[in-house]
Amino acid sequence: MTESNTPVPGKVFATLAWGGALMDRINVNEDYARLAANWQGAILFHDTDTERFVWLDIHEGKCRGVAAWTETEDANSREAPFVFSARTAMWRKLCEGSMHPTTALATRRLKVTGDMVQVMRFAQATVAMVKSAQEVLTLWPQDRRCDP
Repeated sequence: MTESNTPVPGKVFATLAWGGALMDRINVNEDYARLAANWQGAILFHDTDTERFVWLDIHEGKCRGVAAWTETEDANSREAPFVFSARTAMWRKLCEGSMHPTTALATRRLKVTGDMVQVMRFAQATVAMVKSAQEVLTLWPQDRRCDP
């Protein structure tokens, strides 16, 4: 809520609501569907500042499911062959379009755990996924009091 108690139409980054909005944007992104048509495997986004995780079940250009949790909620965790980790400020730059994902990877501001050959093979799909994230109205906890 804003100070005037009007609901804010955004989603707090790295929450289940944000992940669901990202899943919706991925599933209507025709470029992503084409570029990731042969991708199979979950992806995990990790915000290293807040220890929040968003898990995406990616299969042949679509997102079939999403989950989110914090490190203290390990019982809800899911396996993912690919983990993308960064600080909140870097996630923000990616989501706002001021940092290109390949630049973030090359400078190690965005770290990847997993088969780098496959990650590089699907680099354009990763860029398309980030474009989907840029379409989600994202709220950042440090900007205002957010209760995810």
